[in-house]
Amino acid sequence: MTRPKPLDELYNHDGMALAELVNKGEITAGELLDVVINRIETLNPKLNAIEQTNIELAREKARQGLPEGPFTGVPSFIKANIDFPGFSTTYSSKGFANAPPVTWTSPLAKRYIESGLNIIGKSTLPEFAYNTHTESQLCGRTRNPWDPSLTAGGSSGGAAALVASGIVPLAHGTDGGGSCRIPSSHCHTLGLKSSRGRHVDVSRIPPIVETQTSQMLTRSVRDLAMSFMVTERRGDDACLPELGFISGPSSKRLKIAVGLKTADGLSAEADVLDVIMQTAERCKLMGHEVVELDCLPYHVDEYLDQFMTMISFLTRRMADQFEEIFGRPVADGDFEKLSMFYLNTMPDNPEAEWNRLMETANKISDSFDRLFEGYDLILTPTVPVVAKEATGRALDNDIDALLAEARRDVRFLAFANTTGHPAMTIPAGFSPEGLPVGAQFIGAKGAEDTLFSIAYELEDEIKWSRHWPPISVAFAGS
Repeated sequence: MTRPKPLDELYNHDGMALAELVNKGEITAGELLDVVINRIETLNPKLNAIEQTNIELAREKARQGLPEGPFTGVPSFIKANIDFPGFSTTYSSKGFANAPPVTWTSPLAKRYIESGLNIIGKSTLPEFAYNTHTESQLCGRTRNPWDPSLTAGGSSGGAAALVASGIVPLAHGTDGGGSCRIPSSHCHTLGLKSSRGRHVDVSRIPPIVETQTSQMLTRSVRDLAMSFMVTERRGDDACLPELGFISGPSSKRLKIAVGLKTADGLSAEADVLDVIMQTAERCKLMGHEVVELDCLPYHVDEYLDQFMTMISFLTRRMADQFEEIFGRPVADGDFEKLSMFYLNTMPDNPEAEWNRLMETANKISDSFDRLFEGYDLILTPTVPVVAKEATGRALDNDIDALLAEARRDVRFLAFANTTGHPAMTIPAGFSPEGLPVGAQFIGAKGAEDTLFSIAYELEDEIKWSRHWPPISVAFAGS
């Protein structure tokens, strides 16, 4: 076994541990920023996980003094599809490459600033987050720190690569169909899709329906739990009972249902299923009741045929935003071919198609709500495959392959974005070839506390933070 040669002495600290050092005066925010800049210069050329940086802005904030909070002085990244003051919002699209820097502060950005985070850049994603591989004509391909020939997943692949490699302990991601959970599974990080209505607003453009959520990708459960609390709606604005900071597991023993296939018989590769069953066995040994379901109550193909309609609606919005910023309609070459495919497949009767999607989503939602009358959690594969070769299909505009792989990758994921159930993937284990495999837990609406409870228990059992990829701060020393 290769012995680690860490790049710096702080490599094993999570975000809250780093903030504690800053708040105690044991390191300054500026010194911590220099540590992360060195990590970026050493590791990012091998990963290509960063879309833009503003180091001078980060230095100025460190000099001025950052708010004292749970993440004081901790450098981090925002995904390139979300507005943050001082940075352009490019969506990793060539069409938006010259978008002006954002000057407004969204409620989400305000919360991150108040937490003490020092945002130093934007992480990569596929154009408009439409691909389950992180590659774009604007930024190129983001690589997996476990094996640079493999995909980091998507769409929050840049965030997952930055966190898995240890460049930063936490990085922002969005999840509209599995976009935090897919790269987390492929890169060995934690990824959360929170309940509908749980987090504060991220955009000036109201969503058609809130399917996309914003959360941090992390290596430790407590960092995820704290960042969850930071962005939680509070007081009169709260749509759900506030949960606050969940600091550890509950003593309650849970009833967990294991779902390994969908109603149309789709399942996962044997290596993935092995890890899921190992996770189920761990839960049993910890005293939880575990029951295997015949199938999950939805048909993947029926649902995804209609889910694509929603992406067409979203692409129309992106085209409208492009015209508002640049004063002209979208032309050939502005958007990638996958995005143009969605733009050009708007249904003839959009309202009818939208109503049909919502009808299907509501049926699935009702089916899962009934399951949660008898179970506390549902355990499934996250992605049905381990990370595959980064083939550059988005760069080559291989639309058929991209669509087929996306439908496969979101098999156990996308339905929760339209039903509004919370779901979390944990770094559950590895394939025989040493590739990360995530296990997904789905909770009842508003029950993120149950997800965090099982995650804390499994973190203590599995100790996943001991495992570092070859491209990481743990192995970057001379």
